[in-house]
Amino acid sequence: MARKRLLIATVSLPALLGCGHALAQETVTTTLDPINVQERVESAFGPVKGYVATKGSTGTKTDTPLIETPQSISVITRDQMEAQAVDSLNSALRYTPGATGNLYGTDNRGLGLQLRGISNASGVFYRDGLQLKESNFTLFTALDSYGAERYEVLRGPASVLYGQASPGGIINYVSKRPTEENLREVEFGGGS
Repeated sequence: MARKRLLIATVSLPALLGCGHALAQETVTTTLDPINVQERVESAFGPVKGYVATKGSTGTKTDTPLIETPQSISVITRDQMEAQAVDSLNSALRYTPGATGNLYGTDNRGLGLQLRGISNASGVFYRDGLQLKESNFTLFTALDSYGAERYEVLRGPASVLYGQASPGGIINYVSKRPTEENLREVEFGGGS
């Protein structure tokens, strides 16, 4: 068997060396057309143009299209928050199916939150995919909605992915990311 292998190697070695020499002499130059990038692709962690988000990170903790996520997720985008003049989590959840933020009126402490009919006071709030532990002195709803790029509401049980969580669902606060251009804003307000 060893003699057979030695014979095959001896016969095929000159053929392989000659073939490599023939390939080395031929050089082919290919010029590719330039590629111009016009738009950015939507990301689960970045801004969304308009009211409809196509990607989310809450259902899988990855940048996944919402249509491929096996759970019901509502995304409240920055454009939607600005159009509705959102100033708290309660007002952000106003038009979200299966979620109620004003269960006890306009109390902004978050104690009147209900997801899929289950009252939730703690354990449902996440920021960028990490759970926020609450106490009597710190509440998730104290996070200003101005700093949110989007709210993602995952309805239904999520304990497989997030550990101990409410069976009604969770709310993920996705923070704004730095932009390439400078942003400036001035706002005036008045009241009685």
